[in-house]
Amino acid sequence: DHCVTGVQTCALPICLRSIEVFVVGQAHKPGKHLVSSLSSLINALFETGGPSANGSLRAIELRRAGKKVATVDMYAFLAQGDNSADVKLLAGDIIFIPPASARAAFLGTMNAPGIYELR
Repeated sequence: DHCVTGVQTCALPICLRSIEVFVVGQAHKPGKHLVSSLSSLINALFETGGPSANGSLRAIELRRAGKKVATVDMYAFLAQGDNSADVKLLAGDIIFIPPASARAAFLGTMNAPGIYELR
């Protein structure tokens, strides 16, 4: 049993609200989505199903008030854990998933065989 005397604590309920974002283009589930107000672009891609089979993982755009504010390469995140391009979402943001660019299949004895989108 751990007891600390002379310490006051205060717990306040936190109300997390949802925000509406739009996922458009070559999305698995295009349309309006409700996500947590704490969500980032990468979080929202996982929550909303991400790109369709025809969608790009290389150049997903975040648009805000008619301007492109970020572009994320999901390969960098998935393969190396690089989330440096991730951005916090705001209500009304648009996540645009363009069509995939050229792809190449890598087969045989290698570390990660598969079909990859080229840059």
